[in-house]
Amino acid sequence: MIFYNSIFCFEKRKINILKYIIVFAFFTFLSINSLAKTYYFSSSSGNDTYSSTQAQSQSTPWRSISKFNTFSSSLVAGDIVLFKNGDTFYGTLTPTVGGITIGAYGAGAKPIITGLTTISSWTSLGGNIWEAVVPGGLSTLNMVVINGVLTPMGRWPNANTANSGYATYESSVVNVSLTDLQLTASPNWTGGEVVFRRSNFTSDRAKITNHTGNAIAFSTYAGVAMNPGYGYFVENHLSTLDQNGEWYYDPVTKKIKIYFTTTPPSIQAATLTNLVKLVFSSGTGVKSNITIKGISFKGCEGVMMNILWSNNLTVDNCSFSFAGINAIEYNCVNYLTIKNSTISDINMIGIQENASSVNTNVTIQNNVIRRIGINAGMMSNAYGQGCSSTGVNAGSPNLLIKENVLDSIGYNAISLKANRNNQIVRKNIITNFCSVK
Repeated sequence: MIFYNSIFCFEKRKINILKYIIVFAFFTFLSINSLAKTYYFSSSSGNDTYSSTQAQSQSTPWRSISKFNTFSSSLVAGDIVLFKNGDTFYGTLTPTVGGITIGAYGAGAKPIITGLTTISSWTSLGGNIWEAVVPGGLSTLNMVVINGVLTPMGRWPNANTANSGYATYESSVVNVSLTDLQLTASPNWTGGEVVFRRSNFTSDRAKITNHTGNAIAFSTYAGVAMNPGYGYFVENHLSTLDQNGEWYYDPVTKKIKIYFTTTPPSIQAATLTNLVKLVFSSGTGVKSNITIKGISFKGCEGVMMNILWSNNLTVDNCSFSFAGINAIEYNCVNYLTIKNSTISDINMIGIQENASSVNTNVTIQNNVIRRIGINAGMMSNAYGQGCSSTGVNAGSPNLLIKENVLDSIGYNAISLKANRNNQIVRKNIITNFCSVK
């Protein structure tokens, strides 16, 4: 009897200790959250000279993305950063700590974080060709928006001509040149780019190093066999401009030339590579528990949201549009959720997973993904042409792709890039795919 009473007392003591632990953890949680702060940003009424205490009021918000980046290291777990609905902010968010929430406040449309710059001060060069400097122009330009519409650069042959705008090459030397017996020596396409098909589902984009007669020499990245009989076209050259909206960019002078029979309308060019950089390091550098909610990301030259070494990351009710390469790209991530968001007008891939063996527990649910990779000439060689123009390209274990709408996709709507445990793809609505490849 004494023995059993001892066991009972011991178990009771364990229960009491457990209660103390739970109570302690609860009050610790309350204490941490009582110390958490909310900071406000408004591009229309903010001022970056306000103190951090003032910025905790909607009446005295900070103004810019650069202020957020400067202050980011001072944020602590539980802090909330809110951008004013209806406002537009130019810049790249670079959080440096985990445990924070980035969201929106006030009435109106989602706040816009953008990398687009409006082009003005056009000069007529004659022949319906206009020229302007791109303020803050980068070494490349792969995203131009005209009157709110993603507009590809000029090309020869035009997309609305025979064979959907593809000329045909009869012979080739792998990664060196192609020969088109119908090609003439003028205009000379040296300095432009050639986009050519290798097969029904692969194409390359390469710099033209020489054009002599009916042969085009180029530099490219892959050693894959070319297949004569497939098509090609030329782009990023002044001589391609002969239809309204066709454009060409000179990376040396940072000038854009565009064809218009009247003064060019509202034109924007991407002048930032990324809009969100959640790029951390392995080990103690991993940042966790970051939520981004209710933000509109609009216009960049490269990857709109770049994620590396971040766990328990949630992207909720956001919109991504006009990315020169990909909308969202992630690597070395455990527990990533992308939900209730819209991804549209992306030149390469909607959601791109790198190194699927080091990612796990990824959920992509209830998103709308439209107009991905539908302009053949705007694809980048950085990811290999086999996966370009894809809505979702993923392959991690514990992957859930569910209840998404995918429409107007240049190649595959959903591509499982690796066969791993517990991958579920269900209840997605897919329409209009393989329009380019």
